[in-house]
Formats: sequence, C-alpha cells, structure tokens
Amino acid sequence: MSEHRVYVVGSINQDLLISTSIYPKLGETVHGHSAEYDAGGKGANQAVAAARLGATTSFVGCVGSDDSGIAMTESLRANDVDIAHVTTVDDVATGLAVVTRTDSGQNAIIVIAGANAELNPDRVAAGLTALTAGDILVVQLEIPIPAVETARRIARQRGATAILNAAPAGAVADLLPDVDILVVNEFEAATVAGLDRVDELDFAAVAGLLAERHSRAVIVTVGSDGAWLAAGGQLTKIDALPVTPVDSTGAGDAFVGALAALLAQGHPLEQSTRWAAAAGAHACLKVGAQAGAPTLDDLTAIFGLDFGR
Repeated sequence: MSEHRVYVVGSINQDLLISTSIYPKLGETVHGHSAEYDAGGKGANQAVAAARLGATTSFVGCVGSDDSGIAMTESLRANDVDIAHVTTVDDVATGLAVVTRTDSGQNAIIVIAGANAELNPDRVAAGLTALTAGDILVVQLEIPIPAVETARRIARQRGATAILNAAPAGAVADLLPDVDILVVNEFEAATVAGLDRVDELDFAAVAGLLAERHSRAVIVTVGSDGAWLAAGGQLTKIDALPVTPVDSTGAGDAFVGALAALLAQGHPLEQSTRWAAAAGAHACLKVGAQAGAPTLDDLTAIFGLDFGR
C-alpha cells in the first residue's frame, strides 16, 4: 500500500454502453449490436484506477436513492475504494452516462448529472477532513464548480498535491492557482488555452504555453500518440504503448487515476506520467470504463514495466 493517500472528489455514474458499427448522423437511425449497464463516472473511474495500482484511495461524491446508486457504491467498495464519504441523496437519480462506442474502439458520451449535482462544499469539506501533506487530490469537472473550488482550496491549505482533470472541457483559469498538475486531452487543451482548435503538431506548444501561462505542470494526452508533459521549464514527450484498442472508454480516467497513485507512492512526475500512459493503453484492452484499469502486475506482465518492488 502507498504511504500517502489518494482522495478523488468527483462524479459517479451508471453507464449505459451502446455498441454500433458507426455513429449515426444527425437525423439518421443505425442498428446497434448491444446495450449493457456498467459502473462509471469520471471520478469513480479514477478512484478505481488508483486503488487497483495499490494506492489507499478515498472517494467523495453523491449517488441517488435508487438501485443504480446502490450498485455504483458497491462497485467502488469491491475495488477497495473507501466510500465513507459517498452520500446517498433522497429522491434524486444517480448520474447517468450514455456511451456510444464503435467497432473501432472510439466513443462518444452524453452525461446526465443527477445526484452529482448535489455534491456541495460542505460535503466536500467533510470528506477531506483527513487530507494531509503528501496526499494526492484529484478533481474533474463533472461536479459543480463550488465543489471543485472547495477541494482544491483545502488541498492547498493542507499541503496536498492537487490534480485537475479539466474534463468535460471548460474555462478553468480561475481554478488553476490552487492546482499543481493540470491534465487535459487534445480537445480540452484547446478550450483551456482559448483556441478554436489545436493542430496535431501544436500539442507540445500548447502544453508549454499552458504551463508557462499558469506556472503549473501540464499534461496533454493525445490518445495513441502518447502525451506531452510540461513542467519545470522542460517539455517531455511521453510515448504511447502500442495496443489494439477494444474500447477507449475510460482510458483518460485510467491515466489520471494511475498518475495519482504513482505520485502517492513517491515516484517522480515524469516517471509517473510514463507509467500512467501505460495504464491508459491497458484500459483500451477491455470493454467498459473501469474493466481495463490495470494492477501493477498487469502492467508488468503486458508491458514489462519494472516498478522496483
């Protein structure tokens, strides 16, 4: 187990997974292959990813008083995530994400907040009472901004390292003063940087621009092309590990959760980022947002990584 703890403040959803050959165009109807329910939510996915890599992990969030809420909470518990501060809100539905994935492994997602919208500053503060220096805090943007603001402020006060995964994309400049590491994909990077789009060759430049502008470490993930890490005035290319994707749903969350776990275990940022990229690649090998989150043994067996254990 890790010396320091990972706290994830975020969303928890029931995922509805729909498989199809191609995405329908506007106004078009296409046949799907299957539909199934699974555990999801960016926050919950990241918490599971951190726990599977051996980090002592606590989750702070809200579910509804419905069958989905019970199932999602039990899924976290089954993955060794501390759920003491998962609040069940009466007469509210648990969050729902409708995930459409194609045969090539790509996906598009519609999220309905549900109980996630009930995560308020008081609930966040109650869930972070034990947060201390050296711990890792992870937040995303599928929860209300006041909850995000409270979490990152408490992390700064306690000397914890705060990771903001700015997803779904939004204007986050006001949040960054109390954030240590910003993680965005190529689409989110454009939004955060205030650009209409980011060309493929500009990913490195955007990572450097954001790091310089906000004086924070920045990681821009670019799918099968790996990632760019900008930190301490240096720009580093993080190579992707080659895999044949089955489902990319949850790959970004596996990356973020792994990054948090590895930092909590005392690994340097660059090394943690490289190993997190391997976790993201592994997540593409199985169907579902959490199913592909690896253990350290998985990463050693498949990619030959040496964690010095």
